Amino acid sequence: MADPWEETLSEHLQVIKQVFDIIALAVRRSADIGGENPTVSRRVTTTLLIQIAQDIGAISLLGCSGFPYHAVTVSVSTFEHGMMLASIGSDNARAQRWLDHSIQTQNLDGVRTLVNLALENLDQAHPGLKTALGDPYGGMFTPLCTFKHGNPIVQQHIHTGVDNPLSNFSVANRRAVVAAFWAFEAAIRSGWIALLSFIQHQLQGSSELIEATKEINRAYNKLVKIRHQKETEPN
Repeated sequence: MADPWEETLSEHLQVIKQVFDIIALAVRRSADIGGENPTVSRRVTTTLLIQIAQDIGAISLLGCSGFPYHAVTVSVSTFEHGMMLASIGSDNARAQRWLDHSIQTQNLDGVRTLVNLALENLDQAHPGLKTALGDPYGGMFTPLCTFKHGNPIVQQHIHTGVDNPLSNFSVANRRAVVAAFWAFEAAIRSGWIALLSFIQHQLQGSSELIEATKEINRAYNKLVKIRHQKETEPN
């Protein structure tokens, strides 16, 4: 089962691995800079960046194992981690609020507020980026959540047209492949946003890593075109 999925996702896998590797490099660079007494914002954003890398690893495994819809649910976590990281930046007071948070039934902020804070912070360092990204809440988070929360609009169509509709595994048909593409692209975009913020605020705008994020963005745009082509194919 893994081989057909790995072949189908080969280009997405290449880019998501690139994000994983750059995150690993950024975390190591941050440890070298931060020393034994890192700021609160460095501690929290490093934790979030590592969580994003772990999410990315899980999404890759799920996608390649024939569980594209479960990969989508994990990508929602990646999105929220990325936006939280970008909303903190180098704000030690906000990072402390994150550490002190004790309410299990709700997050530090609602997701829409979180996205707005993240975009405002990103736009300060990268003017025009907020406009370029559009509405990640409506354009990415909301569609992903239709899978995560079991919305019937999505769920009732997942296994239609499959020879064995009661199978526990997903066949690599158009719907499943598009879902996998969505999961990978959301993780890549979220990782990219997190890296942009982390590099700016915790790595003093490292030119080498900034160039790496530009390459990720170019690769991401190519993946979007691949997904659009798949979405236009007949069922």
